[in-house]
Amino acid sequence: MKLSKILLITIAATAFAACSEEEFKTFEGEVSGIYLQRQASWNLDTNGSPLYYTYADSIVVSFTTSAGHITQQEVELPVRIMGNTTDYDRPFTLTVDETQSNAQRGVHYDYNDADCVIAANTAETNLPITIYRHDDLKAATYQVVFSLEDNNYFTTELDEYRSNGDWQATAVDTLCGSSYKVIFSEILTRPSSWSNAENYLGKWSADKETRVNALVGWSHRSWERYGYYDGVRFGQLAYAAKLLRKELQELADAGTPVYDEANNEYMQLGEDFQVDYSAYQ
Repeated sequence: MKLSKILLITIAATAFAACSEEEFKTFEGEVSGIYLQRQASWNLDTNGSPLYYTYADSIVVSFTTSAGHITQQEVELPVRIMGNTTDYDRPFTLTVDETQSNAQRGVHYDYNDADCVIAANTAETNLPITIYRHDDLKAATYQVVFSLEDNNYFTTELDEYRSNGDWQATAVDTLCGSSYKVIFSEILTRPSSWSNAENYLGKWSADKETRVNALVGWSHRSWERYGYYDGVRFGQLAYAAKLLRKELQELADAGTPVYDEANNEYMQLGEDFQVDYSAYQ
């Protein structure tokens, strides 16, 4: 049978006690239930022990706070089983729902099919998924939706479950236990701290921030932590503007000026750090 709307599959053994032995015959032998579920957060009791968990069937990955040299990130696909463990490895069947995914395997993400295994004497695994920092991510958000399918070892029993482990909670969202969505992008938005940099770097654009971050070793997170030791500091702005002006001027002198589409002009900096584009006027 399909088990729907069941909460706390991994810990709520008492919820299953009321079911008959026949209802669980699927899990008595080699075939176990399998599902995807991430523990997103938890609520602690007065002793500091987990009281209940909240769950998620998706995760968001952003490269906006990653340093320029970071080319990929790894996330984990949390695969769990219901039923007995075995003394041998059991492969599970994972597919990509192409109708809901716009990311391309091998370009935007990848994983090893050989890792799709519940190892002997274990009841879960975290399948590593590599997300690549492709240039496409600066202009659009991508996603890939993974789905589990039945095979000789596992059956996808958990169609729907509650997102909140608090049995007394009402109006709780339901999640799907047979699919998991990974969403990723690198779409930058203007950090509020850029106002401190406009006299040096000029008007903000995603391309300009990306360039200056790469030159100085900042990330988008650095701008969010403006003034901190590990963030952008006011005394560094003039130095950053000089570096960026040098790069932009060299490109302009070489006949390849940088056009900033966001600002509809050649990329320009603050008044004291102007790039000479007179050859193109």
